[in-house]
Amino acid sequence: MQIQTRTQAITVTAAYVALAVTVSLLLIFGLFEAANLPLGEHPKLMLILGAVLTAAITPPTWWSARQQYRHAVTHRQHRLTSELDPLTGLLNRPALAQQCNELLQQVPRSKPYTLLLLDLDFFPEFCETYGNLEADRVLQHFAAHLAGRVRDNDFFCRLDRESFALLLVGANLSQATKLADRMVSAVAQRPFSNDKSILEFTASVGYADSTHANNYEMLSANAASALLQAKRQGHNRAVAFSPPTASVATTAESIDGQTSAI
Repeated sequence: MQIQTRTQAITVTAAYVALAVTVSLLLIFGLFEAANLPLGEHPKLMLILGAVLTAAITPPTWWSARQQYRHAVTHRQHRLTSELDPLTGLLNRPALAQQCNELLQQVPRSKPYTLLLLDLDFFPEFCETYGNLEADRVLQHFAAHLAGRVRDNDFFCRLDRESFALLLVGANLSQATKLADRMVSAVAQRPFSNDKSILEFTASVGYADSTHANNYEMLSANAASALLQAKRQGHNRAVAFSPPTASVATTAESIDGQTSAI
């Protein structure tokens, strides 16, 4: 049995102690029978032998349970640290990919979920002007602000420098549209203040649902395509992924065929 929690450690220790007492009593009965001593005539001797045997058996079992519990705590802390972005405290990209792929395998296809990708607009230019330290403060500012708008069962993460992602569980494209618009507005309406000035930001959001994706890579690629469209349309907006229509796909195949012929 792998001990994972303090309650399990206490339960296992109690079970070991009970086992130690039982074994001690059996040994005492065996000793008294071997020495032809009546059990009822030597109660103090029985208590002393029982205490000694129990004390001899219990510490190793308690120590084993304690060590297993400490190992489990250390393992959870290490795993938690490896899954978090050190700057914002949000989940990181590998953790989001794992959660998404697990959902794809476990959640029925009838239950929708949507991935939102959010970029702070023109952030590289801001970094060049104000420096990386101020940029980090901006990222922490918006990470905390947006995290307060996320449901408990959703997954909010930082992908890279100015990019964030939100995996909405049980949300279809219509529901995601409302949240995506709110996220865009939340960034625009929450300027960042430093000691010298108040800096306003905007964000672009692209999002896609699980209808056209079988894994995290496909879902992320679809959301990224929508994010690119949001930026091409002028930034500060949210755009949903639209799969290519049949006519577009046919045209693309025709162009590919002509290219191959050339």
